[in-house]
Amino acid sequence: MTRRRFLGGLSALTLSAQAREPLTPQRREYVAPHMGTLWRLVFFEDDDARARHARDTAWNRLIELNARLSDYLDDSELSRLSRDGRLVAPSGDLRRVLTAARQLSEQTGGAFDVTVGPLVQLWRTARREKRLPESATLAAARALVDWRAVEVTAEAAVFHTPGGRLDLGGIGKGFAQDEVLRRLREEHGIRAALIDAGGGVSVGDPPPGQDAWSASIASPGDSPGSGNTLELRHQSLATSGDARQFVEIDGIRYSHIVDPATGLGLTSAVQASVVAADGATADALATAFCVLGESKTRAWLKEHPLAEARIQSVTGDGLARTWESSGFSRLSRGS
Repeated sequence: MTRRRFLGGLSALTLSAQAREPLTPQRREYVAPHMGTLWRLVFFEDDDARARHARDTAWNRLIELNARLSDYLDDSELSRLSRDGRLVAPSGDLRRVLTAARQLSEQTGGAFDVTVGPLVQLWRTARREKRLPESATLAAARALVDWRAVEVTAEAAVFHTPGGRLDLGGIGKGFAQDEVLRRLREEHGIRAALIDAGGGVSVGDPPPGQDAWSASIASPGDSPGSGNTLELRHQSLATSGDARQFVEIDGIRYSHIVDPATGLGLTSAVQASVVAADGATADALATAFCVLGESKTRAWLKEHPLAEARIQSVTGDGLARTWESSGFSRLSRGS
């Protein structure tokens, strides 16, 4: 009797230990509109209440960032800096994004420039009305564009161009992706997460039991589901180009991406996909590489090994061309 009781107790202990073995956390996915696009958030959490709390943290962070960095909101920090030229005691968010933007502008020789707002406004009108801006109007707008006019001091953020306009459209979403991942990691201990901002993707640790996150790039002309797939770990992917946003005026196709040097929308068909360690860098460089084009991008990457890139373009004789850096090719093979 005693022996049977002992064996029975051992069996119960074994079953109890097996029942406590950790299971794969439940995959959570949420979608919501923020900053003019749909955001998709994926992470892993078994507890429903904790998952909802983490989701709310992410969405509230995006609302907070939009209120500070939007060029559409008249009372945002960015808009007040554009209007007043000086903002005392700016938020840490504005400080960090302007500092990153200035550094990337310097590194790309101004191909990326957050002071391009006046030109962006002109091209929004041109796309709507389907006509080019007058040459004098374009020249006046170009005179307001200079990345060197933005400074962040110990006391304030300063914009030295009266009548100018700041536009974080080429870096703001990437910066926000970084911030969402950081908040989830620091406040909720969630490290395996993905945030997708209408095509720009940032990821943390890989999903449980997997080596990486899969992220797809839709190339111009691709059918749904036929794009290139990359495997990412603690990286960000951004793609920029004129596949969807362009206008044709007098037989010439102009991109929504404006070249700060000319003031005009790009007329060369190009798409740049960039993988970098953070969303802000990937976002900004995707725009800059469209402006620079393939040959200048290749030279830039040799001097600044900050990212991997894929450039798709159309040659003068109408042929499609694709170039990838070696590191980008390895990611696309999942190696």
